[in-house]
Amino acid sequence: MTVTQEYNAKFFLVVNLTLIYHKNNARSVTFYNYGFNNPIKYNDPTGKDGEVIENDGTQTNPDIIHAAYYYQNGSLSNAEVKGLNDAASAYNNAKPVQVKGRYVKYNIEVQEVDDSNAAKVATEFTDKNGESRFYGNIVEANETDQDKFGSANSWHIGINSGKITNAIKNGELTGLIKGTFIHEIGHTLGGLHEDINSVMYEGINPYPKLDNSFTKTVFNRRDALRYYYEEASKRIPMGRLWTLKKQ
Repeated sequence: MTVTQEYNAKFFLVVNLTLIYHKNNARSVTFYNYGFNNPIKYNDPTGKDGEVIENDGTQTNPDIIHAAYYYQNGSLSNAEVKGLNDAASAYNNAKPVQVKGRYVKYNIEVQEVDDSNAAKVATEFTDKNGESRFYGNIVEANETDQDKFGSANSWHIGINSGKITNAIKNGELTGLIKGTFIHEIGHTLGGLHEDINSVMYEGINPYPKLDNSFTKTVFNRRDALRYYYEEASKRIPMGRLWTLKKQ
């Protein structure tokens, strides 16, 4: 099931939980699944995270934004698998981007696995503040939001197979699935709809695509712990990227 959280930003509290069962994952039927059935150790994994590996920060040895995306065997169609891999390639093939004197590049992995929950748990790492984080994310086909091609919530990335199929019938196939995954991966890395860049664009003409502005935005948000709403002009979004603690 998905644990969709209603967040009260003023008081930094989760005030409501909506549980959604996912038919492709029967083991999700447990109230502790949000914490991998171990809510003491994994108290609030978001399912929307990546790690930053600090290198020299140069063009030849840039810092790395690393995240992995796991889908259950047979859970995605061939077209959806191709779109997901094409989206990952769009990130990985981008040239290093300079952000405040440091260069950064992507390493986005996609894997088909027997157990996406277990695969995500195996990506646990310790950030520079000593907190446990995950760079793994779960990808599923679902139709929890009928109005969107895809979604990224507190547990997973979803592709709306029904809406995608209808769009394909209307001749919108080219770039649609790839663009949807570029957009939803962007959310897992810290992108917001209010950001002004082509990754967070919500339309299909043109489709979402990677640009340098997005990379600069999410990299600058790394290690941010929460939203601040005192003044809209001073709002600092919570990051989804966490810097790996150096050994």
